[in-house]
Amino acid sequence: MKNTLSALFLAATIVSPLAAQQPVDPSEVPESVRKAQEEAMRKRTEALNAQYPPRPIDRPTPTVKSTDPDVQALVKALTGTFASAPTGDTPALSLSTAVITVDGQGIDNAVYFEVARADSNWEPFRQGVWQVWKKNGNLMVRQYDFSLVPTTFKAAVTGLWAAPDTFPELKAAQLAPVADIALTSAGGGNFSGTGAGPTLINNAFEFSTSWIITPDTLAFTDRGVDAAGKQVWGPAAGAAGPTFKRTPTTVTVERRASGVVVIDFVPPSATERKLEEFADAAGVAVYYTHTGLEVYNSNTPDRNGAVNPFRWTAGGRNLQGLNIGGLGVTTGTIRRVYIPASLAFGANARGNVPPNADLILSLQTQYVGEPKPPAPTPNAPTPGSTPPPAGSPAAVAPAKPAATTPATVKPAQ
Repeated sequence: MKNTLSALFLAATIVSPLAAQQPVDPSEVPESVRKAQEEAMRKRTEALNAQYPPRPIDRPTPTVKSTDPDVQALVKALTGTFASAPTGDTPALSLSTAVITVDGQGIDNAVYFEVARADSNWEPFRQGVWQVWKKNGNLMVRQYDFSLVPTTFKAAVTGLWAAPDTFPELKAAQLAPVADIALTSAGGGNFSGTGAGPTLINNAFEFSTSWIITPDTLAFTDRGVDAAGKQVWGPAAGAAGPTFKRTPTTVTVERRASGVVVIDFVPPSATERKLEEFADAAGVAVYYTHTGLEVYNSNTPDRNGAVNPFRWTAGGRNLQGLNIGGLGVTTGTIRRVYIPASLAFGANARGNVPPNADLILSLQTQYVGEPKPPAPTPNAPTPGSTPPPAGSPAAVAPAKPAATTPATVKPAQ
């Protein structure tokens, strides 16, 4: 059970007092006042940048340790952003990967991956790690699941592939091996091979996987069989699974003052009012420590069972990391903000936030400058909380989007 008092303490610290805010209809604000507000916010931003000058993140960007050319070529082929077209009952998917660091037991050349529906890539249904190495001269990939970590850890690291230096250093004990895939190289960044492992997906006892890799595509074909060897899911004999094609990423990364990193899944809209123009905003917010501990969640119901939107005012009594990383949002913006400890609570512990803890903020902005605060709504599931299935990356995808699209989002849904 979460520490409710700690969560409430953090909420009181980072959210401006509602009592001090007067509802205002944006249509009644004269253009001259809007311009004055925007200019004031611009000056406030410049002051923040002067007070907290940009600096690199303390941790280095993870790199491939092996000097073997085959290992380096395979890691390069596996790294990037990819998309698959819808086929049959499988929707269009996105696959995003990045090299990360894993501490312990020689898990070098590690690649983090997350798979999501293409229409909701901020909520992956599948996350894991590939380790690339050579065994007796043979090229191998070992696939690991995140089944040994809390769901909140998986939610916390979502999207951090876009800025790998913000990704926490994993421990080997946090990873559960799923399968080994033996690959052969045909040169030029082309690889193929097969592997197998145990699984409990949809009444299967074990699964087999076949990989075909080119410099621009990743193809995975997975089949599950029961204990008697009868196939229970996956493509029929002779058919293939989805092919992911390398594609430019739609996720944007902006590095702001003093190490704050902004990752936008749904960027601010050019046609919507920005926070700088009208300082009040509301939405869904979840704060995590850099180790994956959830310390505040606006979807937590209050004592009356209602869920209240997260509200904040630009330049208000927030964490400085929110003041810096929250700028620029519009209605519908879906964002991750990496906040260094120096712009969070520094060396001081706060509730269940330990000293010197970097924070990760998951933010879905639903209203900017609304005439009145959104009303409390019944409890809703936490974004990113859908547990991923086991198996290979092309395994089961959700039948419906994990979240509503920005155009139809409602308070705390």
